[in-house]
Amino acid sequence: MMQQFGSKYTDILAAIGPGIQQENYQVDEKTASHFEKEFLKADGKDHYKLDIQGKIISQLIKTGVKNNHIEYDTRCTFKNRDLFYSYRRDGQNSGRMMGVISLL
Repeated sequence: MMQQFGSKYTDILAAIGPGIQQENYQVDEKTASHFEKEFLKADGKDHYKLDIQGKIISQLIKTGVKNNHIEYDTRCTFKNRDLFYSYRRDGQNSGRMMGVISLL
């Protein structure tokens, strides 16, 4: 956005929708090796619970987006079956969700 449109990080507003939360997002050692320890909780031999939303927020802040310009929804798509689809929960039979990005 900075290169294409001349956006400033200090002007960017970010919104993170619902997603699988750490308590329900188990990953193996190979996947976990791509993330800092602060986003992982040990969950048995060679398995971890990953805080993917925390990682996204951290990346935004490290690039210069102001903390108070980031909104996020902490509802878990895995846990809230009546509200959200979840491939992790339902496999191939899961529906799909869509995100929208807009420049104003």
